[in-house]
Amino acid sequence: MEVIKSAGLYLSSAFIIFGGGLAYIPQTYKIYTRGSAKGFSTLTCMILLIANTVRLFFWYGVRFESQLLAQSIFMFLVMLGVMWVCVRAEGEREERRIWGRGLYKHFWRWTRFIDYLTFTIGLITFLTFLTFLINTDGYYTVLGYVALVTESGMGLPQLLGNWSSKSTQGMSVSMVMMWLFGDIYKTSYFIIRETPIQFLVCGGTQVTLDLMVLLQVAWYRGVIKPEIQI
Repeated sequence: MEVIKSAGLYLSSAFIIFGGGLAYIPQTYKIYTRGSAKGFSTLTCMILLIANTVRLFFWYGVRFESQLLAQSIFMFLVMLGVMWVCVRAEGEREERRIWGRGLYKHFWRWTRFIDYLTFTIGLITFLTFLTFLINTDGYYTVLGYVALVTESGMGLPQLLGNWSSKSTQGMSVSMVMMWLFGDIYKTSYFIIRETPIQFLVCGGTQVTLDLMVLLQVAWYRGVIKPEIQI
């Protein structure tokens, strides 16, 4: 009985750490085979990069569970990997530099992977400087809520992108289904383990956005769209 219980705990921890990142395998494969990231909002990657970077600094002041720390590190690396595939698939049609006018004109639409790395390193450098400069309980509370608000909006760019194009073509439905399953599981885990409230609110918001994206899939494919009779 103890062996089964231990195995269950290990599997649960493994899912918490790797489940979220593995959800992007179907979308990444789709981008790679199609040679285009059209239909997938890469802003999702930006949101998760920022959220998990901030969460790592939040952990420095508020030591939450090691599984959640490992999850943040893994997701951080996965998002960089997804952006690398997106850049490789699209190719460098023109040079869009990160600095100068390119910082706002082509923000997060650069054609060189090094620019995404530069942004990420800049964010880490800024947070490192800020953390050692302030380093108070109030500062870490703010970091926790910044990570919460940022990550909870993970599905929002995809939702808005689908709404703008009136289509979900190019987006992996399998990815969104895995989002939903993983977020429900993750939120349940947060409740059971009594993690900080930031994690619980984040999980609940993500589940809501996942369901809205899946409703878009049904709507734009005519599954739930009512017929208009003339």
